[in-house]
Formats: sequence, structure tokens, C-alpha cells
Amino acid sequence: MTPGQPWHNGFVESFHNRMRDELLEDNSIENLEHARPLVDLRSRRYKDFHPHSSLGYLSPRQYAEQWRQENTVNA
Repeated sequence: MTPGQPWHNGFVESFHNRMRDELLEDNSIENLEHARPLVDLRSRRYKDFHPHSSLGYLSPRQYAEQWRQENTVNA
């Protein structure tokens, strides 16, 4: 599969576009050791703070916590 063809896998292409927009274009990445902490920081920010319309405008972490509270049986 050639890259840049969203009709093959829209989710992956969307991820790549967001990663490029939010991380790669804002930083001058010199090597893999430099990229790892940037990717980790972006991932944490995305999971902890970025609201998603499909999750009721909660971050993935907030959504997971809310789901856990609503679906955990108190023993």
C-alpha cells in the first residue's frame, strides 16, 4: 500500500495527519532519542487533556474514568 491514500485506512491516515500537524511541523527532530520524549508528551497530552466529540467532549482518560465509575460493581 502506498502512503497518503486515506481510502485504504482512514484511521491511520488521520493519525498520521494529526501527528504531522501537531508534532512534526512544530519541532525540528534531530534523531530517534530526541523524538521519543516529544511523542510521549504528545501522547499524554492527547489522552489526558484533548476532548473528543465522539466521547462527549471528554478526554480519553476522563471518559475511561467515567465509564469505570458507572460500570464497576461495588463489592
